[in-house]
Amino acid sequence: MKKERKTRHIDIRLTEKDFAILKQQADGNLSAFCRKLLLQNAVHQKEERNLNELVYQIRKIGININQVTARMNAGISFLDDGEVLKNELQKVYRLLKELED
Repeated sequence: MKKERKTRHIDIRLTEKDFAILKQQADGNLSAFCRKLLLQNAVHQKEERNLNELVYQIRKIGININQVTARMNAGISFLDDGEVLKNELQKVYRLLKELED
């Protein structure tokens, strides 16, 4: 398989000290090292955004479960409250499964 050619170029300014640190850590190929750092950071940020969204959704589901449970404990539950609880718990399990993958 033919290697994909790298045609795009990025210029950055560094102090002599920063450049020396990068060059030392790169252990030879500075371009490959910087490319790896940048791409890993981009993937990490995307994963963090996905995790934050999952936490938000699970929090909303938890609020729904608490509301239904409070109604049930107060004796004013609706006929479909059990089904609502079941559905909300299934959503939590589905979101946690996505987090594992």
